[in-house]
Amino acid sequence: MIEGLRKINKSYPMAHTKVEESGEHIVVGTGELYLDQIFNDMRTLYANIEIKVSEPFVKICETVVEASSVRCFAETPNHKNQISMMAEPLDRGLSSTIQDMQLYKPESKSLLVDTLMNDFEWDELTASSVWAFGPQKTGSNMLIDYTIEGEVDKQKLNMLKGPIVHGF
Repeated sequence: MIEGLRKINKSYPMAHTKVEESGEHIVVGTGELYLDQIFNDMRTLYANIEIKVSEPFVKICETVVEASSVRCFAETPNHKNQISMMAEPLDRGLSSTIQDMQLYKPESKSLLVDTLMNDFEWDELTASSVWAFGPQKTGSNMLIDYTIEGEVDKQKLNMLKGPIVHGF
């Protein structure tokens, strides 16, 4: 069975497999028909075993509808570095504009800034402070650096930009 699951991961690029604490093997896919094909191949081609499949379930995703009332705060163990974040919804229509115009691509940085300033009335500093998009660098969620030059050492902050973006 394990070998069959490994073959599934290689053959179906949109499928992911994982093992729960209960010992159940979970196969995640893009739809019921896609999963039916995976299980058919698992039974007939890859593992040649009979498998028991539960009813499929849908993953629920959340969204931001208003600015967060509490800042998420973290501090390093030596108490020398602190970071705080908060979430707020994007302007109406911005997420679809980001996706349609593919503004998440690094080569679209100037187009992104122009679009944010002209179409959504962002100021130039905020529009040019977009660090990343998510999920997986292509979504319409945005990580924006709202720090002020005099209050934060930008050079030190930029040293941490990679791990922060990776966490986002």
